Amino acid sequence: MKLYKNIFFLLLIVSGLFYIILSFYSYEQKFSSEIKSFRASISHIERDNSDLKYNILQSSIYAYYNQDATAKYVNLLQLDYDHLKNESILNDSNYADVKNQVNKLNPIVNDKINNIQKYLIINAGIKNSFIFLLREASKSNALFPSNNPIHSQITSLITTFSNARRILDSDYINSNIILLESHKNYTPKQKEFVAKFNLHASYLKNNFKEFILLANVILENNINTELSSTNKVFDNISTHDTQILNYFTFFIITVSSILFGIIIFLLIKIANENKTLKITQTELDYLLTHDKLTSLFNRYEFEQLVASGNTLYTLLLINVDKFKQVNDLYGNSIGNKLLQEISKLIQLEMLRVYSPKYFRIGGDEFAILLQHISSHDAKIVANSLSNTILSHNFVLSDISIHVCVSIAINHEYPLLENADMTLKHIKKLPEIRYMFFDKKMNFIETIKTNIDTINLVEHAITEDRVVTFYQPILNIKTKKIEKYEALVRIINKDGSVLAPYAFLPIVQQTSLYQDITKIVIENTLEKAKVNNYRFSINFSMQDISNIPLMEIFFSQLESSKVSNLDIELLETEHLYNFHMIKDFILKVKTFGCNILIDDFGTGYSNFSYFSEFEIDILKIDGSITKEINNNSKKLQIFKAISNFSDAISTKTLAEFVENREIYKTIEEIGITYAQGYFIGKPSPTLLEDDEITI
Repeated sequence: MKLYKNIFFLLLIVSGLFYIILSFYSYEQKFSSEIKSFRASISHIERDNSDLKYNILQSSIYAYYNQDATAKYVNLLQLDYDHLKNESILNDSNYADVKNQVNKLNPIVNDKINNIQKYLIINAGIKNSFIFLLREASKSNALFPSNNPIHSQITSLITTFSNARRILDSDYINSNIILLESHKNYTPKQKEFVAKFNLHASYLKNNFKEFILLANVILENNINTELSSTNKVFDNISTHDTQILNYFTFFIITVSSILFGIIIFLLIKIANENKTLKITQTELDYLLTHDKLTSLFNRYEFEQLVASGNTLYTLLLINVDKFKQVNDLYGNSIGNKLLQEISKLIQLEMLRVYSPKYFRIGGDEFAILLQHISSHDAKIVANSLSNTILSHNFVLSDISIHVCVSIAINHEYPLLENADMTLKHIKKLPEIRYMFFDKKMNFIETIKTNIDTINLVEHAITEDRVVTFYQPILNIKTKKIEKYEALVRIINKDGSVLAPYAFLPIVQQTSLYQDITKIVIENTLEKAKVNNYRFSINFSMQDISNIPLMEIFFSQLESSKVSNLDIELLETEHLYNFHMIKDFILKVKTFGCNILIDDFGTGYSNFSYFSEFEIDILKIDGSITKEINNNSKKLQIFKAISNFSDAISTKTLAEFVENREIYKTIEEIGITYAQGYFIGKPSPTLLEDDEITI
């Protein structure tokens, strides 16, 4: 009888434990599902808000307008928020604080949606009115005589509206809009044209300020701020509940292990479910901050990092030029592989010192955040990135693809918006590979000047008006001209000569710079073939790191058979890649070339060059030479450089020798060569006599 009682009692305990296990397992599954669902809802709203922000940002800054896409994101935001409010876990009294946080989102979401609806209406009206103005402008030629000033007024109005849309400045419209005037002698059709035109122009003027205001209100990240607070409250409560579940799980496992294997199995399954929940959480956290394709950080992580404001960053925004064509020609699979390759290629070794963080911001856009980097070095980095990608042969599925990129550099907040604007300007100038954003610069005027300069250089190259001048260099001891420096010039159509400072700084960022360099190389080699003088050409770090240009240079140098060519390394360009420079010097010396360090004594003067490189001539910068007779400190610097040169058995060349007094001083000091207007000005022809009377 007692046995039956024990068995019954044991069965009762086992049944009770079994019931407890089943009940616990069911609750745990429901709890895990509710947590996953709630986190997914939060993630969806964050994604919707990010998509809306990006869509509105495109529409407001770039005059981009897609009402269907915006309406889609608005509906998703509303649906996902409604789903969040109805999450079953919020019915639990333990999560009352979370529910309160969710309810706080309601007016914020409603305000954003209402503002977007207003924005879409105004945006549609602005777009339609602007299109109407463009269409009506084309009709003005038929309605008004060609000499009628109304044509210039129409052009001015359309240009003003176009500029206002680019710079998003309502004050620009208010201060520049003058509506068309209707004269009494106009025909009815002309008056009707003016009335219609002014109606739409007035609409643009009157609604543009509200358009900008609504855009800024919509772009405020108040939804994400509230979501972050909600997440924090939810994490605190759910973590506590999860800990309780873990403790109870341990208890069940300990007790049930003595009774039945099946109970152990069920409890192990519960533990595994908890493990799956944690893995899922880890995966969700990773996907929230990383790009799935490239494993770089994503746009969300970029915004979070920049929004913290704890660190000052310099942003390099990289856009793959004509990436859509790659997808169209070879398919998305090849396009994705190309993006993966580029994501690895941009992680240059030289960036490590700047604590880089790499992001994939959009489909074909990458971003690099750098710390403690100067503007000068940022440009060097951008140039290296551009050259690295340009010179890389991407071989994907037996397909060879050559890629170039555009790079915007910016350290002014807001980082991404300013870089985006800069990138858009770069796209309008196909020859420019990178550009630095500066809030003081007038983009429109600067770009127009750059375009004019680039067009001028393009025409000069096409019309063979890029020429090489040669400036004589005197051997002070022999009083004979022994050398000439090759200097580029452009001959304008009116016969005037354009100095390099007027165009080289702009074209250095374009492929035209390579074309000009090739012209100087070809002209100088031809001149060296038929003359016994030595001729020198200037090479910068940008030139030496340009692999295609160097291949052309060495090919021409070898075929010309000249041995009287010298290379002037521009010291002010910062010869940062010692290994590349050293290889270059060793190679050109096999052709009989001498190496000069140009502009020594200014810029990035680095005495370590002389321990690493085989330097033949040290060229003292003109800013020192021209003041040695009226500046005692400059004279001492000049003498110190001369003494240093003598100590390492290197010849010296003083440039900017402008008068007899300077010449006599450098002669007394013992300088080897003199160059300057006192010796001879740059000219397309050489001097008739190599002997100079001083």
